[in-house]
This record gives sequence, structure tokens and C-alpha cells, in this order.
Amino acid sequence: MALALRDGDEPVLLLIDADLIHPECEGALAAIAALRRPMRLRFATALNGAHVLTASLMARARDLSVGPSLMKPFSPEAINLMLDRERAELERI
Repeated sequence: MALALRDGDEPVLLLIDADLIHPECEGALAAIAALRRPMRLRFATALNGAHVLTASLMARARDLSVGPSLMKPFSPEAINLMLDRERAELERI
């Protein structure tokens, strides 16, 4: 993923499944943080808020911009609303 994001300078929104982030996955966040382009992260979870909190704290510790989390399952309307809000936020970065 980091290789695909390496090229380009347009803003990027990453929606990441927080249920897959754990201390052993911190390398993925390190690779994302090393990218030099505007980006926002959003974490989603179906299991519990602890995964989102952990992932968000790990990302913020690397000075990544993290938006509000999403609880799965989410509707197409919720995704569209999130995309509209994030588009506006990315324009400010």
C-alpha cells in the first residue's frame, strides 16, 4: 500500500480496518507516516472501540491526521457523508 501511495502529491484519505491494527502492525503506520503527501486516516471497527482507540493513538503518535472513526456495518449514506466531510478537510491540508 505504501508503495502505491508513494508517488503523487494529491491528498489521500485512507479508510483502515482498525480490527487489523495491533502492535505488530505498527510498521504499516510507520510506512504511511513516512509518506510526504497530505492525508487523513479514518479507522473502522466492528468489534469494539478499543481497537479504534489504539489505532488512532498509534497514528497520532506519528503525527498523522486522524478523523472520526466508523462503526461497521455502515450504510452507503454514512460513507457518502464521511467522504464529503473528508473532502472538505483534505482541501484545508
